[in-house]
Amino acid sequence: MGWRRRGGHPDANQGDVLKFARKRLGLRKDNAVVTTGIGYGFPDNVFGFHGLTILVEVKGPDGKLRQSQLDFMATWDGGPILVVDGPEDLFQQLIDLDKRTPPVRALPADFGAAVLAALAASAEGESTAGGRGAV
Repeated sequence: MGWRRRGGHPDANQGDVLKFARKRLGLRKDNAVVTTGIGYGFPDNVFGFHGLTILVEVKGPDGKLRQSQLDFMATWDGGPILVVDGPEDLFQQLIDLDKRTPPVRALPADFGAAVLAALAASAEGESTAGGRGAV
C-alpha cells in the first residue's frame, strides 16, 4: 500500500483533545491511548468509550491528511475514525456518530446520551472542585 512509518509529530492541539477525552469524558489512560508514533497512516489516538473503539486523528485548523492517512482510512475495517481539530470538534463528532449514514457498526443506541451524560457529570464535578474551567 505504500504506507510509510514516521516518528510521532503530534499537532499542537493534540494535548487539548486528549485532556478533554480523559477529563471531560472520563476516559482512563488505558481507554485514551496516544498512538502518534505508530506511523503507517494510523491515527493519533485510540479511545474506548461506551463499548466502542474510536480512532481519532488530530489536525490543526489548516491541517491536511497525508496520503498514508487517507490510504489507512480507505482500508480500515474497524470502528469509526474521526478527524478532529480540537476538543469541541471531538465532542460534536461523538454526538453525531449515531446520525451517520451508513450507521456506525455496533454503536449502542444510547451513545449520544452517554457522551452528554459524561460531559454533564464532569461539569458538575468541576463546579464543585475548586472552579476549574471547561476544557
